[in-house]
Amino acid sequence: MTRQFCFTLEDKPGGFAKIAEVLGNANINIEGVSGVTSNNNGVIRLLVNNESQAEELFNSSGFDFTTEEVLLLNLDNRPGALSRATAALFEENVNLFSLYLTMNGDEVIQPDNVEKARSVLSKLGCLKNTPTRT
Repeated sequence: MTRQFCFTLEDKPGGFAKIAEVLGNANINIEGVSGVTSNNNGVIRLLVNNESQAEELFNSSGFDFTTEEVLLLNLDNRPGALSRATAALFEENVNLFSLYLTMNGDEVIQPDNVEKARSVLSKLGCLKNTPTRT
């Protein structure tokens, strides 16, 4: 199971820098990140190489965050690959809350129904086999 961390921050300088600093000081690598702003808030989603240690650090540092299970895809870098995967999810009425890339180019999706999405994407052969993260 892969989890992403989600932070809602006030839209002002330094919010993400504090998160990155805590992780960097603990030698935890950011493997994927997405950030957007809307209505004076920023939403940061990120994957790290050590989820349990990061969660402990975020809790002890007073960060307000949630975690959500996500799926990693390993799609061919060619036209239509993402379209086929998302169309298959659509056909099964699976909604996506977020979609972004990891630093190595894998696609990260946060579906509303992880088990159904996992089944659909496994049949397509595009679900990345991920080890259990620490």
